[in-house]
Amino acid sequence: MAILYVLIDETGLSTVMLFDLLGRKLRELRVNGEGRVHGLLDVSALQTGMYLLIVHNRDATSIGKVVIAR
Repeated sequence: MAILYVLIDETGLSTVMLFDLLGRKLRELRVNGEGRVHGLLDVSALQTGMYLLIVHNRDATSIGKVVIAR
């Protein structure tokens, strides 16, 4: 099993989304908490390649890339 661990240092609701490079949303996770909160995304079924990770909360949106290599 392959898990993507996401640590969010925010208070309130955050949405974590994983997209392929064609813009298709593959995974979505909503986390709500105080301070440091972690989220887990199962990426076992995804193929080797590059993906975009977007974390959105009430104050900001962060975008990063994720590379899955097997």
